[in-house]
Parts: sequence; C-alpha cells; structure tokens
Amino acid sequence: MGIKQHMRYLFKKIFKFILLTVIVILGINIMTHYWLGPLVQRNFDEIDLRDALQLSLGQKVSLSEYYTKYGKFPDRLLGTTSARNVKKMVGYGVGSTYTITTTASSNRLNVRDKTFIFWTTDGGETWDCSPGWQNPVELKLLPKSCQNMPPENFL
Repeated sequence: MGIKQHMRYLFKKIFKFILLTVIVILGINIMTHYWLGPLVQRNFDEIDLRDALQLSLGQKVSLSEYYTKYGKFPDRLLGTTSARNVKKMVGYGVGSTYTITTTASSNRLNVRDKTFIFWTTDGGETWDCSPGWQNPVELKLLPKSCQNMPPENFL
C-alpha cells in the first residue's frame, strides 16, 4: 500500500469518525431540546409558583384561626401579602365562604400574571385550591392537592 493510498484510507476513517461525532452531538441536542426541555421548563415554572402557594397557605391558616375566634372572616387578608414571585393577593368573603386570589409574578411566561385561588365554604375547616378564574395558571403546574374546581354557583 502506497503512501497516497494509506493517507486516503486514514482520511476516510477520520472523516467517518468526525461525521459520526457530529451526528451524535446533533442527536443529543435535538433530544434535550424537544424531550428534556419541556420538563426543565415545567420545573422552573413550579419553583416560581411555590412562593405564591406558600404565602397563600399561610393566609389560609390565619383566616381559619380568625374565623374560629370571631365567627366571621376579617375584612382584609391578615399579615404578609407580598413575597417573591407574588404580584397581588386579594381576599373576599361572605358569611362562611372566603376566597384568596393570588396573582403570581415571574419572568417566566407560563407563570407571569397567572392566578390561582384557595377557597372555603365552611368557615375555614376545609380549603380547596384551583387555577383562578381570570388568566388561570395551567393545572399541570399546581400540586395535585391544588387541582379541585370550585362549585358552579360559588361566589
């Protein structure tokens, strides 16, 4: 085998190796973009919602204690109503029914200005949670315990 043939042989082997490497790298990029990308995106969205959910849970406890002590809900929410990733929190009640509407703030489009609600119809003994009525957060971003829908005639 002459030197030219040997060089051509080596060139073909190196070219095949480089081509195979490029194909593998492209395959990995495509797989991570289309398969793993949405999973990672969802995790970041859930993390941004977590602060808003925790703040709402704190309100839920405070409001239940207030109702137990005074037999009615307060005119406004109690304690802190602002936290990281919380744009606005509003409370509204009539009798033994009360609703906490929380609007999330985030740089993430799936979370920004989205709402979810906590509500009770029995004076705070049991609370349910769901996406809000206006600009609701996607159901899949809320915890399983926060995916109940309010009754149709609710408030």
